[in-house]
Amino acid sequence: MGTTLEQALDLVSAGANPRHWKTLLELCGDLSTESVSVLADALSAWPDASRTVKLHGLPRDGRVRLARSLFLHDGTLDDLIWLSESGHLTHLHSLFISGRLTEEHARVLARAPSLRTLSRLTLTCLASGIGADGLRWLVDASQLTSMTHLSVSGAGLGPDMARALTPLELPALRSLHIDHDTLGESGVAALATTASLSQLSSLGIRNAEGGSDATARLVTSPHLSSLRELSLAGNEIGDVVVEQLATAGASSVLTSLDLSHNDEITDRSLLALSSPQCRCALTEIRAVACTGIGDAGLHSVASSTLATRLETLDLSMTSVGTGGMAALASARTLPRLARLDLSYAMMVEQEGVRALADLALPVLRELSLGGTGAGDVGTTALASADWPLRVLRLDSCGITCGGAGSLAQAPFTTTLEHLTLRGNQIGDVGASALGAAPFDHLVQLDVRDNTMQDDGFLALMELPRLQELELSEPSEEVEQALAAWKERS
Repeated sequence: MGTTLEQALDLVSAGANPRHWKTLLELCGDLSTESVSVLADALSAWPDASRTVKLHGLPRDGRVRLARSLFLHDGTLDDLIWLSESGHLTHLHSLFISGRLTEEHARVLARAPSLRTLSRLTLTCLASGIGADGLRWLVDASQLTSMTHLSVSGAGLGPDMARALTPLELPALRSLHIDHDTLGESGVAALATTASLSQLSSLGIRNAEGGSDATARLVTSPHLSSLRELSLAGNEIGDVVVEQLATAGASSVLTSLDLSHNDEITDRSLLALSSPQCRCALTEIRAVACTGIGDAGLHSVASSTLATRLETLDLSMTSVGTGGMAALASARTLPRLARLDLSYAMMVEQEGVRALADLALPVLRELSLGGTGAGDVGTTALASADWPLRVLRLDSCGITCGGAGSLAQAPFTTTLEHLTLRGNQIGDVGASALGAAPFDHLVQLDVRDNTMQDDGFLALMELPRLQELELSEPSEEVEQALAAWKERS
């Protein structure tokens, strides 16, 4: 056994791995500042996504110095002062801070010499927020010239937000997302005239109480001509906004649109986006909890050229039912659809799921039907579909051992990585069938709140690649077996 630094460097050489990363963070407590610097340099070959540190409060130790992405919860002003002045944070690319943030926090960050490499900054304010003056400090910061993504939630910006963005002094900024901030109609309308938005490719104005009139002016602004992603979730807007967006000249490169949590959005919006007059190049549509969307809206999508482009469609918690599923199936194929979410679309019954199973979906990777009436009949139909699924969510679908047995024989058992069956009734028989299935790549399985006993739990532990197994109230015997299984895996 070598020194602590030698052990750490051996782990780095073994390659990026969540378990290796966890061990490296534990070893940091025994390393000197110089050794941590050596380790940080050695980690340069690891992918950024594998070097994430999540903390409550900011300890002044080596863990922070190894991070590419740092999640800091309950960050204090002293924490940020130390963070900004530290010479060990030059590796940091992403910073996520939540807490009782104020304008002074924003000012400290804006002056931080060690954050020149920062490309992504997310601030979640839990009190009055940084305000428009705090935002002005950030977008005018000469030290943050590498920042490409800025996201601020609950910041107390108010209608003055547009003033804070004029001029925008972050030359690399391409993504701006503002959430849970009462900009109101005047604030959103002012944004529409803000020329500095022209450098953005992604804009999110969510839960801002913008209203339809002001938001319509925003989506038709000539300053959004480079925009590829737009989120207007929770803004109390109606179909008129989408109808104007669909024909706006500036929308021609828009590929992703999020209309979620707007009660007044109806089938008319999907009709506008499916119309030959629509100028958008959409490949992603999200309309979560837009209960005014139903079968007619899905029919308009399925019968248009939009169906040939769509890669992501999320109509979860809408009023889509069996008729809409049949309309979707009438398209015969959705050649580019990779993610489909119809979870908790309460009117979808087993016949609708059977209709979906007839679709040719050659690149479908992720399917969510939780909370629908899929049942065993619908699940058995799905199990006959030759889709390259990696993620399948069938929570609370009324599935019993018969449906689980069908899933165990599905063609996609060889590709599936994540399976959710929470809140069903698969029992020990269904669990045993799943445990014996050829799930060559399944790493995560959720079977909480099922009618299972020890035999079922133990059978699932036989899956060869499984890394995460979520169970409800296992017995002491199963707890012991689970602990041993986790140690082996």
